[in-house]
Amino acid sequence: MSTSIKNFYYGIKNSKFTNEVNKFLNSVYFLALSAVLAVLGNAFGLELLVYGIIVLCGIFTAIFGEDFLPLLPAFAFCYITPSTKNNPGKNPNSVFTFGNGAEYLVAMVGLFAIILIIRLIVDKNIGVRKAFKVKRKLTLGMVILGVAYILSGLFSKGYFTRDTFINNLIFSVLQFVSLFAIYFIFAFAVKWEKVKKEYFLWIMFFVAFVVMAELITVYIQNDVAGKGNFDKALIYTGWGICNNMGALMVMAMPASFYFAYKRNHGWIFSIIASLIFVAVIFSMSRASMLFGAVVYALCVVMIIVKSKGKARRNHLIVFGILLALAIIIACVFYKQILGMFATLVNNGLTNDSGRGNIYKAGLKQFIKAPIFGSTFFPVEYDLYSWSSTDLTAILPPRWHNTIVQLLASCGVVGLLAYAFHRFETVKLFLSEKNAESTFIAVCILGLLLTSLLDCHFFNLGPTMLYSMALLFVEKAKLLTPKIDSKNSEMVAVDDTVNAENG
Repeated sequence: MSTSIKNFYYGIKNSKFTNEVNKFLNSVYFLALSAVLAVLGNAFGLELLVYGIIVLCGIFTAIFGEDFLPLLPAFAFCYITPSTKNNPGKNPNSVFTFGNGAEYLVAMVGLFAIILIIRLIVDKNIGVRKAFKVKRKLTLGMVILGVAYILSGLFSKGYFTRDTFINNLIFSVLQFVSLFAIYFIFAFAVKWEKVKKEYFLWIMFFVAFVVMAELITVYIQNDVAGKGNFDKALIYTGWGICNNMGALMVMAMPASFYFAYKRNHGWIFSIIASLIFVAVIFSMSRASMLFGAVVYALCVVMIIVKSKGKARRNHLIVFGILLALAIIIACVFYKQILGMFATLVNNGLTNDSGRGNIYKAGLKQFIKAPIFGSTFFPVEYDLYSWSSTDLTAILPPRWHNTIVQLLASCGVVGLLAYAFHRFETVKLFLSEKNAESTFIAVCILGLLLTSLLDCHFFNLGPTMLYSMALLFVEKAKLLTPKIDSKNSEMVAVDDTVNAENG
């Protein structure tokens, strides 16, 4: 690069305008903007516009950003942007198909990828030259699990047929990339000592808000409660069904409780967290309601036990009022509530929706190929698929349980690889004793619990958030503590005590 070009580039990069834009892109306000864009894209089918804005922000970051931190929100919010009418699993003519918009998406992402790769190659501080110099605690477990994914179905019946081999390989690689790429790349592409400790929890806070807003949109657009009869089958949007929406809110809910614990006037966030739980109930996903109640109760106990003085009193008052309000609403509107849950009541709350048979079939598939499993695609069992398009060639129906999924798809090798990865993650959390890591751990717990009755750990979006969460926990000791606006002092890193003035 000639001297004149360098001077021109650094002149722009160091300008006041560029510094202000970078300041915004690294702030919580950009997260809020990303959340608003996701809601607008979902509600009005503006995916191409929203993705275009996000890509432009990404290109700016790739060229002029101090590091790649502003790219992280895209993985969270772009995933939950697709609208009901552009659901690629329901609409073969959605904007995600070629001839209807996919070519523009490919062009945008391709241009961004080229610029990003160039920056990674030439930058000495956050480029590939640092990739293998950064220490990572979870690399071995993730790689072993990824290899188990890729080896899934090896030597099983029909494995080497063209469609099975290629489709399974594509899905296996996608699974590995969603698990490992964010963790590996952003470990060296972000200057972690400048990142606020709360950053990931703010992402999850806004994720919960986006899904809540999208659930309201679904109720309106799909007429879920038409004539007072709630139809669970109508609760779906462009990126998932009721189970996906409910589980993601369960995973994101602890973020609100974190701010309830950390902030002065945290009781406001306690109310917000409670509203998220109400939204989980309105998702009508039984697994999400069950494990959402567990996560909600755990978080309530955590902030009451950990809070002190006036803060604890305020939380107790708020939860007492909320409990009384819930009882009053249940008594006054019990008919409407029964109408909402008519589907659940008629089918029986203990009805497993065929999961018992699914698990038996999955274990039979495992028995036939116990070492490497029989690929991620069901062999002799016609699993229900949410998609009616060719997307099922890449995203197969799954077994609705993490353990059964691993055994059926990857055999003993997969289960052992997952066990080792889980051992490493537990070890990581035990070594990071701070408020941020604790509440992130509960976020991950929400994902793992709901994945016992569904397939969320094998969905790309939640897995990318999971990867992001683990990275933030590992980098916790490097992150910048929050500045107390009153005292202009750093809040203690261990954050074990609430503000007395609540």
